[in-house]
Amino acid sequence: MKKSYLLIVFISLISCEAVRSQVDSSLTMSDEEYEVINDLYGGNEADVFVYFETDFSKTWSYLMHPRYLDELYGPPCNNGKEILEWEDIFSIEDFSKISSIIRKSYPYKLDKSRLSKHIILSDNYRQRNEYSSSVRIITRPIILKNLAIIKQSDFLNELIIIASKSSGKWKPICTKWVVLTNED
Repeated sequence: MKKSYLLIVFISLISCEAVRSQVDSSLTMSDEEYEVINDLYGGNEADVFVYFETDFSKTWSYLMHPRYLDELYGPPCNNGKEILEWEDIFSIEDFSKISSIIRKSYPYKLDKSRLSKHIILSDNYRQRNEYSSSVRIITRPIILKNLAIIKQSDFLNELIIIASKSSGKWKPICTKWVVLTNED
């Protein structure tokens, strides 16, 4: 009886480990998501410190409506030539879809080999150094059509960036601060 029980426990543990490793391996980001991250954070000559795992907070899903985004700090959204209204960027259905994706998000480990050489991964989000006020913690980019949305937090601030793909590169068209702190 004892041997049967141990065999069942052993098989259960192996099964659980197999399922867990299968789930872990499915938590990889697409090439296009890495492209968004590289274009927004790795396109400059200066190094940018990014936390090694994506943020999976759910609270920003409640901001995904034009009425709430309008109340955030930041300049108007623009495509370089004209000011854009929220309905020019996302439909109400798009906002609903974005909210749903945020609420179902998981943490993803960033793959250094798929990142720009100017993105330095850090396992300490509180790290402060001579190059950066703090490490940026970013969400997995949400991509709809030729638009992407990502939330970035650091030691002092939290912001939402909306980027558009133009001429093969992702460029911010809108930056809205959820929390803006002017402390050093």
